[in-house]
Amino acid sequence: IILMRVTRKIFTPEQELLLCCTRTEADAESQERVRELLSGEIDWAQSIKQARRHGVMPLLYRCLNARWRNAVPHSVIEKLRKDFDFNAKRNLMLIGELFGILDLFSALDIPVIVLKGPAMAQALYGDLSLRQFADIDILIPKKQVQRAKEVLLSRGYQQQFTLNTAQENSFLSSGNEYLFQREEGIFLLEIHWDVVSRYFPVPLVADHLWERAHSISLCGRDILVLSPEDMFLAHCIHGTTHTWERLGWIGDMAEMLRKYDDLDWKRLFQRAQELRVRRAFLLCLSLAKELLDAEIPQCLLREMDDDKTIGDLTLRISQKLFQNSDGEAGVLTRALTHLRIRDHWADRIFHLLSLIFKPQPTDWETRPLPEGLFPLYFFIRPIRLSVVYGRRLLARISFR
Repeated sequence: IILMRVTRKIFTPEQELLLCCTRTEADAESQERVRELLSGEIDWAQSIKQARRHGVMPLLYRCLNARWRNAVPHSVIEKLRKDFDFNAKRNLMLIGELFGILDLFSALDIPVIVLKGPAMAQALYGDLSLRQFADIDILIPKKQVQRAKEVLLSRGYQQQFTLNTAQENSFLSSGNEYLFQREEGIFLLEIHWDVVSRYFPVPLVADHLWERAHSISLCGRDILVLSPEDMFLAHCIHGTTHTWERLGWIGDMAEMLRKYDDLDWKRLFQRAQELRVRRAFLLCLSLAKELLDAEIPQCLLREMDDDKTIGDLTLRISQKLFQNSDGEAGVLTRALTHLRIRDHWADRIFHLLSLIFKPQPTDWETRPLPEGLFPLYFFIRPIRLSVVYGRRLLARISFR
């Protein structure tokens, strides 16, 4: 049985409509399915709510306004249009803030690679209004993090966590980003020194990303972005970190497959194997294929079919995709999924030990200790986790 035939049985008409509209190029089959769905009953309040949460509201509006305007209630089109316009204005506001930060860092000779939001909107969709993003993500060299932090604080930004020297040194070695905000959260900025989250560590060396980065034009200004190959791998790892809980991320992956169909996929797959993220790589392709009908390079189809865990994970993630109304998978569910996605048992063990023992800002906030007692956090963290999650963890361990 083709997996798509199975997954479509688990979706409501509202969810299917989002799946059909989350693509920039609709084929005849998906257009026909939209026609069938619009001829029936649609809970438009639920559709709009889910579209916002999954970051696909602009694509839903674009699809319905361009092809199906007469089949959709006028009030719905107007609501989506207002949301679309608001998103476009907010994106432009964030890009204006981004340019200010780029100017600020340029004056200090701090190089910047723009990640995610505006970079992907421009590179993949060619239209800043077609992607939802609520913050600014940039990558800078690790050695420049302290200077960047100081200048951002002087600009009025506030850091998410207040860290002492020991905590900051630990976070710089085990983490990958600092979160800053300004004007009561209107502007959110994530400063990355690595593109890999501490929750799914991968030996993707940030220094090599700079060697392959290239420029694109954003609102008439050249910005530095990741190469298509690195963008693909980074987005693959980012989505895996969050267990692909947003349809918009899967849509981005489908757009990459469409736009960058001339990539050396065999070489890219080889890089994924070298990074020990073979299964994560194949999983993101499988989700794009089964949920959004993305065309997968022939050289990778057999690899996907040969790993039965890929099909099982695709189905499980598809089943949970629209279930979490708050957009956040449970901590235990996410951790167990990460362990299943890992290619090797050694990586699973290392991953599990890191989750259990590596102190994080949450531990520091929960149990403040003098700086000289920092090593105690390696013992406090597992005790805290066992109290909070122990019973649920024992009940749900089922990974292979």
